[in-house]
Formats: sequence, structure tokens, C-alpha cells
Amino acid sequence: MVKIRSINIILVFIFLVSVPVFAEQRELYNTASYLARGKAMVADVDDYNVLFVNPAGIPLIKERIINFEFLIEGSSGISDNLTAFFGYNSDKYWKITDTNDLTQLKGKNTRGRVGFLGTYITDLISFAVIANGMLDSFVNTVPTTKDTVFSTADVAVQFGIAKSFFEKKNFRIGGTGKAIYRGNRSGIFDTDQLQSQSIKPVGNLYANEGLAFSMDLGTQYTWFIDESEFSIGLAALDLSTPFGIQPKIFGDGNTGRPEILPARINFGFGYKVPNLYKGLTLRTNLDIIKSAAKKESSFQDMIHMGIELKFPQFLSLRAGLNQLYWTAGIGVSYWVLDASFATYVENTSIYEGDRTPSNRRYVFQVGFYF
Repeated sequence: MVKIRSINIILVFIFLVSVPVFAEQRELYNTASYLARGKAMVADVDDYNVLFVNPAGIPLIKERIINFEFLIEGSSGISDNLTAFFGYNSDKYWKITDTNDLTQLKGKNTRGRVGFLGTYITDLISFAVIANGMLDSFVNTVPTTKDTVFSTADVAVQFGIAKSFFEKKNFRIGGTGKAIYRGNRSGIFDTDQLQSQSIKPVGNLYANEGLAFSMDLGTQYTWFIDESEFSIGLAALDLSTPFGIQPKIFGDGNTGRPEILPARINFGFGYKVPNLYKGLTLRTNLDIIKSAAKKESSFQDMIHMGIELKFPQFLSLRAGLNQLYWTAGIGVSYWVLDASFATYVENTSIYEGDRTPSNRRYVFQVGFYF
């Protein structure tokens, strides 16, 4: 069993993932506040989540945002997972050193993720640099024990622009363009292979890699009712023609692989009370997120609900439903520092005609805002 420091070294080099056995609705970057609120905020997002949820929210940014944040995510079983599958790391080979480790991992879908985000946002434009990494591992026990492991590296830059209309910025439209470079390693191994020294991760038919481009388009409208705000939003995310096909000079030239990120449509409602009680802000959202090209297992997989209570100073409390699995989180802000925590679960077989929940995942991020 390797020491914990070996895990930390490995985490630095592993990045975003696509798993063939499972089919989650992959996204480039998820913040802790977004996950804690059940991934529901398309109608009235007014913070740096506009970069990933709906660029139409850019005009709602009241003050210029310059931020740098770091994120780490894990799940129940993550330490067992990483120490088992990276117990032997010479020349980037995978190996389980103890059969008891494999037994403990049966049926688990574990995750390790690290990320960095740098942004500049005004009420007109947004710019972001993203480095996001993820390792997923799932051990299946039927009919025989097999494990699927994916690790990839995503580096992306994106630029957004938006425009508001009417005196109170009631109507807003926006768009974002992004360039993504991905490197990928994957493997599907049985028990005997996992205990050998000859298993080396390689790209396969399900692991796309190379350079890709996409864009997001969004719109929002807000009605002001007394001191409350009711909003509606629509966004089309990760659109491209074609998407996920890379030239040989940048990628491996395999044009038959699936897209790096799936195009999706997000439609939702938002209700905000800016001064519910002595400066306390209440925000609730209901979103429907639908793949643009695939069929989800059930309508439950498209449902996202969230609520946030933001206190006048320092503290935000968040909760929600992500595909009807509960989510929760907390945020603390002081001076230029901001820290958030979230926990969530999602269906790892959203397009496979089944509902297979992941292990519960935990996200912590800390940022510096100017």
C-alpha cells in the first residue's frame, strides 16, 4: 500500500473523464455552489457560474470579478481506490497489491478531481482559463469482477459576451466560445489483470482526446414583482459543428469517437427575494437539463432543484435535488477569500436505461476574489 503522499502526487496529473460503462452528463467544470444547489441556476445566475451555466447572466454581474480558485473533489472509498489502483506506479502501470482492496471496492463508483479556475468578468464580457482533472473508477461484480478506470487532462480557455435590454436589465442574451484540449487514459480490467504488473492505461474507442471547440448560447428574462424577482432562462451548452472531432496535428486522428462534452439544453425558472428578513436573500430554482442528442433513462435524470439562503455577511447555506438525489453545501466569504463545500450524488448511467447512483461525492474549493 503506497503512502498518502503518492496519492497527492498522482492527483496533480490526472484530469477530466468519460466512462464507457457509465454515461454521466459530463461538464467541463462544476463549482461547489452549483453542485450544492442541485445544478439549478440557469434562469438567474448572477455570479461567476455564468461561465458554465448561462452566459446571459453576465449583465447581472454588479461588480467586476477577478478570481483564482482551487478545487478538490473525492468520494466515499476514494482513499481505498487510489491506494489500490496506484499501489504500483512505475512507468504509469496500474496494479492492485492486495485482493482485500479489490473486495472493498466492489460496486463502488469513486472519484478524485482537482481543478484550477482563473476568471475576469464584467457586466459585458467574461474570460476564463480552466484546468480540470478527474479520475473515476468503478468495480463491477456481474458476471465477473471488472474495473473501469479513466483519467484525463482538460485545459480550456473561453470568452463570453452578453447584452441586456430595458431599464432594469429585464431581458438578457449572451454567448460563450471555448477551446478545449484533452488527453485521456483508460482501461477495463479483470481481477487477474489488476493483480499483475502489465496493465498500462491507454486510450480506447471511448476515450476521445485532442483539440475541440464549442460554444454556449443563453437568454434570460426577469419580472420584478414588488420586492421579488421571477426569472426564466434557456441555454444551449457545448454546441459545435462537428464537436469532438480533432485534426491529426493536435489529436490522434480517430474521428469515430464520441464527443468530448455532450451538447445539452437547460431550461429553468428562478425566484428570488432580495430582502426576505433583515438582509437575508432567498433564491430558489428549478431546471430541466436535457441532452441535445441522447435519450435519458428517465425524466428524473433531467430534474434539478436548488435553494440558497444568503446572509448579509459571510455565510451562504445551500441545498437541492440533483436528479432527485439530495445535495447540500455551505459557503463562507470574508474580504478577498471565499470557501465553499458541497456534497452530491448523480446517476452514472443516465443514458443506459437504468439509475445507478455514484458514491456520495464531496467538493471543497477556496478562491481569492478581487
